[in-house]
Amino acid sequence: MKNKIRQIKFFSKQKRLLNKQVLLVLLIWNFNGKMYAQQLSRDIYENENYHNAVHWLNENRFISDSLAVYGVPPDEAIAVVFPELMRYSALEDKMEVMGLMVLYVRLGKDYADFSVGYFQMKPSFVRQLEVDARKYLSQKEIQRICPSLLHGEDTPASRRKRVSSLTNTKNEVSYLALFYKICLSRFKNIHFKDKTEKIRFLATAYNCGYRHSVKNLFAQMKQRQFPVYNRLLIYHENYADISLKWWESNSDHKMTCFLPQRPLRTRYAVNHGR
Repeated sequence: MKNKIRQIKFFSKQKRLLNKQVLLVLLIWNFNGKMYAQQLSRDIYENENYHNAVHWLNENRFISDSLAVYGVPPDEAIAVVFPELMRYSALEDKMEVMGLMVLYVRLGKDYADFSVGYFQMKPSFVRQLEVDARKYLSQKEIQRICPSLLHGEDTPASRRKRVSSLTNTKNEVSYLALFYKICLSRFKNIHFKDKTEKIRFLATAYNCGYRHSVKNLFAQMKQRQFPVYNRLLIYHENYADISLKWWESNSDHKMTCFLPQRPLRTRYAVNHGR
């Protein structure tokens, strides 16, 4: 009888805990589950979030400097993640990190795998980088770019470290550098027509997943399925095209993008290696 009472109490406690976790996930989904408007194609330069992202990049020059130190062309790598900068929201990011700490750390990516940080990276993406870095890059190069890189472990302790690393932009820059170098090695047999095709391909690989086949990635390059937010409106654009437009806006391709004409809004705060 006592054992049965203990079992009932245990399962009741687990149910309450699960209910709290489900509630947290629903809150996060509610933040992201905005109503979709009719698909529109607009001038990306008119988008306020575009200007906010440009402003943030100009205020965080260490990103460009760090990429250069790692032997990665800053203009190409930043172009790859620029569309994600347009979507970043500090409030949503805090909630999603909280969700990862509760669900991903304890239960794994099948329960939570949210994109977090300014570059909107998923823990599963970082774990894949950990594995592929040791397949495509030398140990010396890994040590230079990301000396604290994990080995692809999938324990609660390693998952916690992985999520924590994504709350620091300096680590995101290291992961971006690893992504760029892994892609150069993985797709070394592709002969791009020009620099613009290379940037569009790498941007698509970042957005859709670089583990896809070359054929699939070239097909995805033509899709208009990336949601772009502009105040109360949401429309869809081609991810690679946004990357290319940012890259083309730099006359010398060395982070000399124009500053926004309007003041920076609270949605986007300047970051100093949080």
